[in-house]
Amino acid sequence: MTRPHSPDSPTAPSAGPADQSGVLRRALADPDSLPDHPPAEPPPLPDSPLLGQLLQAATGPLAEAMRTPHAFRLQILLGLVVPGPGGRPVLQQHGFRVDAEYIYPASTVKLCAAAGALLFLRHLAAATGRPITRRTPLRFHPCFPDQSVIDHDPDNLDGQTITVESDIRKIALVSDNPAHNRLYTLLGHRRINHLMWGLGLPSVRINHRLSEFRPRDEQRRTGAVDLLIPDGSAPLTLPQQHSDLLLDNAGVPRTGIGTAHVPPGGTLADRIDQPLDCSWRNRFGLADMQRLLALLVRPDLVPDNPIAADLLPTDDRKALLAAMTQFPGDSPSPVYSRDRWPDHCCKFFLPGLRRVLPADRVRVINKVGRAYGFSIENAYCFDTVTGRPFFLAAALEANPAGLVGFDGYADAAFADPLLADLGELVARKVWA
Repeated sequence: MTRPHSPDSPTAPSAGPADQSGVLRRALADPDSLPDHPPAEPPPLPDSPLLGQLLQAATGPLAEAMRTPHAFRLQILLGLVVPGPGGRPVLQQHGFRVDAEYIYPASTVKLCAAAGALLFLRHLAAATGRPITRRTPLRFHPCFPDQSVIDHDPDNLDGQTITVESDIRKIALVSDNPAHNRLYTLLGHRRINHLMWGLGLPSVRINHRLSEFRPRDEQRRTGAVDLLIPDGSAPLTLPQQHSDLLLDNAGVPRTGIGTAHVPPGGTLADRIDQPLDCSWRNRFGLADMQRLLALLVRPDLVPDNPIAADLLPTDDRKALLAAMTQFPGDSPSPVYSRDRWPDHCCKFFLPGLRRVLPADRVRVINKVGRAYGFSIENAYCFDTVTGRPFFLAAALEANPAGLVGFDGYADAAFADPLLADLGELVARKVWA
């Protein structure tokens, strides 16, 4: 992956493929053996004149956000696939305010859990010699008094079992929170963070489940998981875990969001007139979001890609990408109504892309996030006729009331057309 910069711009040292692969293997097998701190982060990507010129044509909400991008925490990262040395394709990134401040990543972290779970299952199969796959049924034991054993998923029409494959589909298709939380439990707090760092994603801090509000210490606790391997043998049990890895967002600008917030499980009567403190909450920088997507979608663009064939088989990767491409209304399992889950519900750029090309020519492999006033899209888009692709990631905070943690906070009426217009602007540049 290449980044446009001046000859004098500093570049961060990075581990070579062998080093990263070794860290990744240790994260899979024994994350306790790894240091308790994340790797150093590279300097932020400088703003790109090419992207700046493109954004000058913005109108409507995008133009409004461009006038005061700091107020909207607007960040944009465009990745163009261009010829490199010897004709080999490389990813050339063009940014606008990339990782300039904290953005709450919301459901974008679910891609970390999905990729991590597939890697972990492959490791378990190799380490135990047992036929463990993404379709192996799972049973989750309670970790807290208010929980019970879970081993049944009526939405999975293939046996109504809980599997990594069925949970990944739920995550990719409709951004299901319980499915993500199960994969978080499967991996455990320490392992999922070390896996992401091993993939070269130093900004990642995955510290809590989604829409399951518990104290910080409890968020690092995960219950036992049985893998119900259909070979007639006893289940493989992963023990309950309590991670002692303490992670925060120290040094990241603007970790307080909004001007007031409602505490978890509270009502408007419980409003606290202070910003929501995100100093220990999940984090996933925009540059790392695009890197993870490139690792999975276009591994040929990442020369230091640590996911070797023996760590993530092609069929597992294809299953994940297929789920990330499909529309909810086209899914055979789980089944989702198009009335409730229209094509664009989890593909924020899609309406704008379809203004440039007919719907049947547009493909989007992506993961969105929306919570606490933030709307985020991380996508790989391509024209099925010409094959021309681009990566596009964007984040903004659209919360004019400033109230965080209440259902009425998110101004989707502003964010949705902004992201659609951004998708259209880039598509007209690349696909025209």
